[in-house]
Amino acid sequence: MKAFLDTSALIDLLENEPSARNEIDRLGTETTFHTSAINLFELLRGLSSIEAERKKGALDALLANVEIIDIDSEIATEAARIYAELRAKGKPVNAADYIIAASCAANGIRLIVTQNKKHFQNLHCFDKVITC
Repeated sequence: MKAFLDTSALIDLLENEPSARNEIDRLGTETTFHTSAINLFELLRGLSSIEAERKKGALDALLANVEIIDIDSEIATEAARIYAELRAKGKPVNAADYIIAASCAANGIRLIVTQNKKHFQNLHCFDKVITC
């Protein structure tokens, strides 16, 4: 199974939050974890340079087990299509969430782990949204 880790889940795992760790453990060792380059940017942007240096080991260990999906023209095109679809329905979401949804669609990922369930409730590319 493939699972996508949203920025909020990455932060919780970096902070060793028990609820996040329990959800990841519950998914099991056969699950492969993914995130997007945009989520990596959001994670790094949120860390001050002092925090980043202090948490470098933990961050490296976390990311060693997560495949980072690069944003390419296929993902950009799909993100624009999803944007147009949701805009027409009057249900727009954050710009980064279109890229996340497109990244998942392009890679066959139907499960997302996040703290922000409402961000993804109108994105039909997910079969399951797990909150931690």
